Amino acid sequence: MHKVSMIIAALVLGTTLVAGDAALAAGGGGGGSSSSGSAPTRSPGYNDHFVAVETMQISLIQTAQVRGTLVVSFGLDVLDEHLRQEAEHAMPRLRDAYIHRLARYGATRVDVTRVPDANQIAELLQLTTDQVLGTEGADVLMMNVLVRSGLHRRGALGH
Repeated sequence: MHKVSMIIAALVLGTTLVAGDAALAAGGGGGGSSSSGSAPTRSPGYNDHFVAVETMQISLIQTAQVRGTLVVSFGLDVLDEHLRQEAEHAMPRLRDAYIHRLARYGATRVDVTRVPDANQIAELLQLTTDQVLGTEGADVLMMNVLVRSGLHRRGALGH
């Protein structure tokens, strides 16, 4: 496997619960935001070879209960123009694959009381990217990985 390029802007373990988490859990929390899955837009200030990926929010379901939320922010650095266009076009398939892999990872490897392993998550995302695109060349750039725990507390979801 080729070297995973990473920029980690923040790695946070949170334990607070806010009212907004109830809305996240009520929405399924199975991945991502409410966007239609359209191709990503470029933010001002990013170079021409950066492809933004919307922040992913994955419910951490363990022993049939929501134990927290895994939040992952990253993008893709794609130097080849043709591959960059393919990555943008394939973004709905990429997001689907990311969500499924992160959900499985979260259910089996994330402890809500510990800091998640950003390197392991980056390697998982890189492998997923390479498999969906069918080639290497789109490097995962990690920006943020955090776990919010506490969604399982009684009353947090209106129970």
